[in-house]
Amino acid sequence: RASEELQQKQAREAAQRRTMNFSAEEKVRQESQHQIKSKLYEIVKNKPELRPEDETVSQLVAKFVNNSRQRQARIDYYLDRVEDCITPGLQTKFVLWGLDQQNDFYDKPNGLWYSLMQNELGLTEQQLATLKARRDGIKAERKALCQTEQMLRHLRSHASQHLENLNNRMDDLTRILTPIQLAKFFVWVEENKWCMQMLNSMWSQQSHLP
Repeated sequence: RASEELQQKQAREAAQRRTMNFSAEEKVRQESQHQIKSKLYEIVKNKPELRPEDETVSQLVAKFVNNSRQRQARIDYYLDRVEDCITPGLQTKFVLWGLDQQNDFYDKPNGLWYSLMQNELGLTEQQLATLKARRDGIKAERKALCQTEQMLRHLRSHASQHLENLNNRMDDLTRILTPIQLAKFFVWVEENKWCMQMLNSMWSQQSHLP
């Protein structure tokens, strides 16, 4: 038991370290994006006649786009947290497994179930019968858990594929514009937040559409 508690403590500490590392990296990313947008704003506003070959703008735009592409790491982080939350603890795992066995599993005098429940825990025959009567419900929950884990794996796979496809589409579109035109677009979005708020509202209303 002491070994089990130590493992659980180490797992919690590892999860906390991952959370702190991710939070620190996300803070750095957001600060970098803010600085880039500020620099692009100054360039666009103070240099209206920018040259298409301006390397500074090209580098800033490339870095801004690259920072925006770090969503996969965020998706992995949050889905990992969801997986941690839906994964049962050791005691629950044992109960889910133990109450989802064949009939003869519970009737062996020297078997794991009988030895644990009667010899170790001291359950009465009535208590044992009551536990066995819950088997159908436990079986259903174990099946539901497996289905949920499968949906999470599908979501992770689909989200990863979606981001890859979307990035490729956006790369194709951004190649049509010059870096300076992209910079002006980024600045326009920042200056017209009311328009973006309206877009977000309409986007949410249409999110259910196929």
